[in-house]
Amino acid sequence: ETDVHLLVAPWVLWRWQQWARPLRPPPLGAVVPNIVDATRFFPAAPSDVAAFRRAHGIPTNAFVFGCVARPDPLKWPGFMFEAFEEVARAHPSAFFVGAGFDDTARARIAAFPEDVRRRVVELPFLHDDEVLRTCYSAMDVFLHGSPIGETFGLVFGEALLCGTPIVTHSTPARHNSQLGVVGHERGGLVAASERYVAVAMARLLTTPALVEQLARRGSEYVRQHYTEEHVIPLLLRVIGHAQQANTLGRTPLRARILMRLVHKPALFRAWWAIKGRLRRPPDTDPAMPPSASVSASVSDHA
Repeated sequence: ETDVHLLVAPWVLWRWQQWARPLRPPPLGAVVPNIVDATRFFPAAPSDVAAFRRAHGIPTNAFVFGCVARPDPLKWPGFMFEAFEEVARAHPSAFFVGAGFDDTARARIAAFPEDVRRRVVELPFLHDDEVLRTCYSAMDVFLHGSPIGETFGLVFGEALLCGTPIVTHSTPARHNSQLGVVGHERGGLVAASERYVAVAMARLLTTPALVEQLARRGSEYVRQHYTEEHVIPLLLRVIGHAQQANTLGRTPLRARILMRLVHKPALFRAWWAIKGRLRRPPDTDPAMPPSASVSASVSDHA
Protein backbone atom coordinates (compact mmCIF):
# COMPACT_ATOMS: atom_id res chain seq x y z
CA GLU A 1 0.00 0.00 0.00
CA THR A 2 1.39 3.42 -1.00
CA ASP A 3 0.97 6.29 1.46
CA VAL A 4 2.12 9.08 -0.86
CA HIS A 5 2.61 8.96 -4.63
CA LEU A 6 5.52 11.02 -5.97
CA LEU A 7 5.02 12.68 -9.36
CA VAL A 8 7.81 14.44 -11.26
CA ALA A 9 5.89 17.53 -12.42
CA PRO A 10 2.68 19.48 -11.64
CA TRP A 11 1.18 18.40 -14.97
CA VAL A 12 1.79 14.73 -14.17
CA LEU A 13 0.21 15.23 -10.72
CA TRP A 14 -2.87 16.86 -12.27
CA ARG A 15 -3.20 14.10 -14.88
CA TRP A 16 -2.78 11.39 -12.23
CA GLN A 17 -5.42 13.05 -10.06
CA GLN A 18 -7.91 12.90 -12.92
CA TRP A 19 -7.40 9.14 -13.23
CA ALA A 20 -7.41 8.63 -9.47
CA ARG A 21 -10.56 10.69 -8.84
CA PRO A 22 -12.92 7.66 -8.45
CA LEU A 23 -10.72 6.01 -5.83
CA ARG A 24 -11.89 6.09 -2.21
CA PRO A 25 -10.17 7.22 -0.16
CA PRO A 26 -8.40 9.37 -2.75
CA PRO A 27 -4.65 8.70 -2.80
CA LEU A 28 -2.19 11.38 -1.76
CA GLY A 29 0.26 12.77 -4.30
CA ALA A 30 3.14 15.24 -4.21
CA VAL A 31 5.44 16.74 -6.83
CA VAL A 32 9.10 15.80 -6.43
CA PRO A 33 10.89 16.60 -9.70
CA ASN A 34 13.82 14.81 -11.26
CA ILE A 35 17.27 16.05 -10.26
CA VAL A 36 19.30 17.84 -12.93
CA ASP A 37 23.01 17.64 -12.15
CA ALA A 38 24.44 21.16 -12.24
CA THR A 39 27.92 19.80 -11.48
CA ARG A 40 27.97 18.03 -14.86
CA PHE A 41 25.99 20.43 -17.03
CA PHE A 42 27.12 24.03 -17.43
CA PRO A 43 28.28 26.13 -20.40
CA ALA A 44 31.32 24.70 -22.17
CA ALA A 45 34.35 26.90 -22.77
CA PRO A 46 34.13 28.99 -25.98
CA SER A 47 37.22 27.23 -27.31
CA ASP A 48 35.53 23.83 -26.85
CA VAL A 49 32.40 25.08 -28.59
CA ALA A 50 34.44 26.42 -31.51
CA ALA A 51 36.32 23.12 -31.78
CA PHE A 52 33.05 21.16 -31.73
CA ARG A 53 31.62 23.26 -34.55
CA ARG A 54 34.79 22.99 -36.63
CA ALA A 55 34.86 19.22 -36.18
CA HIS A 56 31.34 18.95 -37.62
CA GLY A 57 31.67 21.50 -40.39
CA ILE A 58 29.48 24.15 -38.79
CA PRO A 59 30.48 27.76 -39.58
CA THR A 60 31.23 30.08 -36.69
CA ASN A 61 28.43 32.46 -37.78
CA ALA A 62 25.79 29.71 -38.08
CA PHE A 63 22.67 29.76 -35.95
CA VAL A 64 22.40 26.19 -34.72
CA PHE A 65 19.18 24.41 -33.82
CA GLY A 66 19.80 21.01 -32.29
CA CYS A 67 18.20 18.01 -30.69
CA VAL A 68 19.43 14.99 -28.75
CA ALA A 69 16.95 12.11 -28.46
CA ARG A 70 16.60 8.36 -28.75
CA PRO A 71 16.08 6.87 -32.25
CA ASP A 72 12.30 6.76 -32.01
CA PRO A 73 9.85 8.21 -34.58
CA LEU A 74 7.95 9.85 -31.71
CA LYS A 75 11.07 11.88 -30.90
CA TRP A 76 11.73 12.88 -34.53
CA PRO A 77 8.28 13.83 -35.88
CA GLY A 78 7.76 15.14 -39.37
CA PHE A 79 6.69 18.62 -38.29
CA MET A 80 10.10 19.20 -36.68
CA PHE A 81 11.83 18.76 -40.03
CA GLU A 82 9.15 20.72 -41.88
CA ALA A 83 9.68 23.61 -39.43
CA PHE A 84 13.44 23.54 -39.92
CA GLU A 85 13.09 23.45 -43.71
CA GLU A 86 10.77 26.47 -43.59
CA VAL A 87 13.19 28.44 -41.42
CA ALA A 88 16.29 27.31 -43.34
CA ARG A 89 14.82 28.39 -46.69
CA ALA A 90 14.35 31.90 -45.31
CA HIS A 91 17.58 32.09 -43.28
CA PRO A 92 20.82 30.75 -44.86
CA SER A 93 22.58 30.83 -41.48
CA ALA A 94 20.25 28.18 -39.99
CA PHE A 95 21.85 24.79 -39.25
CA PHE A 96 20.43 21.72 -37.55
CA VAL A 97 22.44 19.17 -35.55
CA GLY A 98 20.95 15.97 -34.22
CA ALA A 99 22.05 12.93 -32.27
CA GLY A 100 19.87 9.85 -32.34
CA PHE A 101 18.24 10.08 -35.78
CA ASP A 102 16.19 7.06 -36.78
CA ASP A 103 15.72 5.86 -40.37
CA THR A 104 12.51 7.86 -40.79
CA ALA A 105 14.32 11.05 -39.79
CA ARG A 106 17.13 10.30 -42.23
CA ALA A 107 14.61 9.78 -45.03
CA ARG A 108 13.01 13.15 -44.31
CA ILE A 109 16.42 14.85 -44.34
CA ALA A 110 17.29 13.17 -47.64
CA ALA A 111 14.18 14.73 -49.17
CA PHE A 112 15.30 18.27 -48.33
CA PRO A 113 16.53 20.56 -51.12
CA GLU A 114 20.30 20.39 -51.43
CA ASP A 115 20.85 23.84 -49.90
CA VAL A 116 18.89 22.82 -46.79
CA ARG A 117 20.18 19.24 -46.62
CA ARG A 118 23.83 20.29 -46.42
CA ARG A 119 23.02 22.30 -43.28
CA VAL A 120 21.85 19.23 -41.36
CA VAL A 121 24.55 17.47 -39.33
CA GLU A 122 24.02 14.01 -37.87
CA LEU A 123 26.14 13.56 -34.77
CA PRO A 124 27.63 10.24 -33.66
CA PHE A 125 26.69 8.65 -30.37
CA LEU A 126 27.54 11.04 -27.52
CA HIS A 127 29.41 8.76 -25.17
CA ASP A 128 29.75 10.86 -21.99
CA ASP A 129 28.37 13.91 -20.22
CA GLU A 130 31.33 16.11 -21.15
CA VAL A 131 30.72 15.60 -24.87
CA LEU A 132 26.98 16.04 -24.33
CA ARG A 133 27.61 19.28 -22.43
CA THR A 134 29.73 20.62 -25.29
CA CYS A 135 27.04 19.59 -27.75
CA TYR A 136 24.33 21.47 -25.83
CA SER A 137 26.61 24.51 -25.55
CA ALA A 138 27.32 24.47 -29.29
CA MET A 139 23.60 24.86 -30.02
CA ASP A 140 21.94 28.25 -30.07
CA VAL A 141 18.50 26.69 -29.48
CA PHE A 142 17.44 23.19 -28.46
CA LEU A 143 14.58 22.12 -30.73
CA HIS A 144 12.09 19.71 -29.18
CA GLY A 145 9.16 18.07 -30.88
CA SER A 146 7.16 15.10 -29.67
CA PRO A 147 3.47 14.38 -30.26
CA ILE A 148 3.29 12.59 -26.90
CA GLY A 149 4.91 15.41 -24.91
CA GLU A 150 7.13 14.87 -21.88
CA THR A 151 6.51 13.68 -18.33
CA PHE A 152 9.50 15.80 -17.30
CA GLY A 153 12.11 16.18 -20.03
CA LEU A 154 15.54 15.89 -18.46
CA VAL A 155 17.14 17.19 -21.66
CA PHE A 156 15.41 20.54 -21.06
CA GLY A 157 17.15 21.01 -17.73
CA GLU A 158 20.50 19.86 -19.07
CA ALA A 159 20.33 22.17 -22.11
CA LEU A 160 19.22 25.16 -20.04
CA LEU A 161 22.07 24.67 -17.58
CA CYS A 162 24.39 24.80 -20.59
CA GLY A 163 22.91 28.16 -21.61
CA THR A 164 20.74 26.85 -24.44
CA PRO A 165 17.05 27.92 -24.53
CA ILE A 166 14.31 25.63 -25.84
CA VAL A 167 11.71 25.70 -28.59
CA THR A 168 8.94 23.22 -27.89
CA HIS A 169 5.17 22.94 -28.29
CA SER A 170 2.19 22.27 -26.07
CA THR A 171 0.57 18.82 -26.04
CA PRO A 172 -2.43 19.19 -23.70
CA ALA A 173 -4.03 15.89 -24.72
CA ARG A 174 -0.91 13.92 -23.72
CA HIS A 175 1.95 14.54 -21.31
CA ASN A 176 2.68 18.27 -21.20
CA SER A 177 5.34 18.96 -18.57
CA GLN A 178 7.35 21.04 -21.04
CA LEU A 179 4.97 23.89 -20.14
CA GLY A 180 6.32 23.95 -16.59
CA VAL A 181 9.91 22.81 -17.03
CA VAL A 182 10.65 25.12 -19.96
CA GLY A 183 8.04 27.82 -19.42
CA HIS A 184 6.98 30.10 -22.27
CA GLU A 185 9.29 33.13 -22.44
CA ARG A 186 11.16 31.89 -19.36
CA GLY A 187 13.43 29.08 -20.59
CA GLY A 188 12.36 29.23 -24.21
CA LEU A 189 9.30 29.53 -26.41
CA VAL A 190 6.35 27.14 -26.16
CA ALA A 191 4.28 27.04 -29.35
CA ALA A 192 0.56 26.46 -28.85
CA SER A 193 0.65 23.75 -31.50
CA GLU A 194 2.95 22.16 -34.07
CA ARG A 195 2.11 24.75 -36.72
CA TYR A 196 3.72 27.55 -34.69
CA VAL A 197 7.06 25.83 -34.07
CA ALA A 198 8.64 27.46 -37.14
CA VAL A 199 7.39 30.87 -35.96
CA ALA A 200 9.10 30.34 -32.60
CA MET A 201 12.32 29.23 -34.31
CA ALA A 202 12.39 32.25 -36.58
CA ARG A 203 11.70 34.61 -33.68
CA LEU A 204 14.74 33.39 -31.76
CA LEU A 205 16.98 33.28 -34.84
CA THR A 206 16.24 36.95 -35.52
CA THR A 207 16.34 38.13 -31.87
CA PRO A 208 19.75 37.36 -30.30
CA ALA A 209 18.96 39.43 -27.20
CA LEU A 210 15.92 37.23 -26.49
CA VAL A 211 18.04 34.09 -26.84
CA GLU A 212 20.46 35.43 -24.21
CA GLN A 213 17.62 36.46 -21.90
CA LEU A 214 15.87 33.08 -22.09
CA ALA A 215 19.15 31.22 -21.60
CA ARG A 216 19.87 33.18 -18.43
CA ARG A 217 16.36 32.96 -16.99
CA GLY A 218 15.99 29.29 -17.87
CA SER A 219 19.29 28.36 -16.26
CA GLU A 220 18.39 30.24 -13.08
CA TYR A 221 15.02 28.51 -12.90
CA VAL A 222 16.56 25.05 -13.25
CA ARG A 223 19.10 25.82 -10.54
CA GLN A 224 16.37 27.05 -8.20
CA HIS A 225 13.94 24.16 -8.76
CA TYR A 226 15.60 21.02 -10.15
CA THR A 227 19.05 20.73 -8.64
CA GLU A 228 19.99 18.43 -5.77
CA GLU A 229 20.00 21.33 -3.30
CA HIS A 230 16.28 21.89 -3.92
CA VAL A 231 14.89 18.44 -4.65
CA ILE A 232 16.39 16.46 -1.74
CA PRO A 233 15.03 18.82 0.99
CA LEU A 234 11.68 18.74 -0.79
CA LEU A 235 11.67 14.94 -0.77
CA LEU A 236 12.59 14.89 2.93
CA ARG A 237 9.69 17.25 3.73
CA VAL A 238 7.27 14.99 1.85
CA ILE A 239 8.58 11.96 3.74
CA GLY A 240 8.21 13.83 7.04
CA HIS A 241 4.59 14.73 6.32
CA ALA A 242 3.84 11.16 5.27
CA GLN A 243 5.29 9.81 8.52
CA GLN A 244 3.27 12.25 10.61
CA ALA A 245 0.09 11.15 8.84
CA ASN A 246 0.49 7.54 10.03
CA THR A 247 -1.53 6.46 13.09
CA LEU A 248 -2.03 3.40 15.23
CA GLY A 249 -5.25 1.61 14.35
CA ARG A 250 -8.01 2.85 12.06
CA THR A 251 -9.75 6.24 12.16
CA PRO A 252 -13.47 5.87 13.07
CA LEU A 253 -15.98 6.10 10.23
CA ARG A 254 -17.69 9.14 11.79
CA ALA A 255 -14.40 11.06 11.87
CA ARG A 256 -13.63 10.18 8.28
CA ILE A 257 -17.10 11.34 7.18
CA LEU A 258 -16.74 14.58 9.12
CA MET A 259 -13.32 15.12 7.55
CA ARG A 260 -14.87 15.18 4.09
CA LEU A 261 -17.70 17.50 5.17
CA VAL A 262 -15.76 19.93 7.35
CA HIS A 263 -13.02 20.47 4.76
CA LYS A 264 -15.48 21.71 2.14
CA PRO A 265 -15.45 25.50 2.70
CA ALA A 266 -19.09 26.13 1.69
CA LEU A 267 -20.44 23.38 3.96
CA PHE A 268 -18.19 24.47 6.82
CA ARG A 269 -19.32 28.11 6.60
CA ALA A 270 -22.98 27.03 6.51
CA TRP A 271 -22.49 24.76 9.52
CA TRP A 272 -20.70 27.51 11.44
CA ALA A 273 -23.48 30.02 10.69
CA ILE A 274 -26.19 27.61 11.88
CA LYS A 275 -24.16 26.76 14.99
CA GLY A 276 -23.74 30.45 15.75
CA ARG A 277 -27.48 31.15 15.51
CA LEU A 278 -28.33 28.23 17.80
CA ARG A 279 -25.89 29.37 20.48
CA ARG A 280 -26.65 33.11 20.30
CA PRO A 281 -28.52 34.54 23.33
CA PRO A 282 -31.98 35.81 22.30
CA ASP A 283 -31.26 39.48 23.16
CA THR A 284 -28.03 39.86 21.14
CA ASP A 285 -27.53 41.61 17.84
CA PRO A 286 -28.04 38.93 15.11
CA ALA A 287 -25.32 40.54 13.00
CA MET A 288 -22.74 40.07 15.77
CA PRO A 289 -20.82 36.76 16.01
CA PRO A 290 -21.31 34.83 19.26
CA SER A 291 -17.77 35.50 20.46
CA ALA A 292 -18.20 39.23 19.88
CA SER A 293 -21.51 39.21 21.82
CA VAL A 294 -19.84 37.57 24.81
CA SER A 295 -17.01 40.10 24.73
CA ALA A 296 -19.49 42.96 24.57
CA SER A 297 -21.43 41.62 27.58
CA VAL A 298 -18.28 41.28 29.65
CA SER A 299 -17.17 44.80 28.83
CA ASP A 300 -20.65 46.24 29.71
CA HIS A 301 -20.47 44.75 33.18
CA ALA A 302 -16.88 45.71 33.81
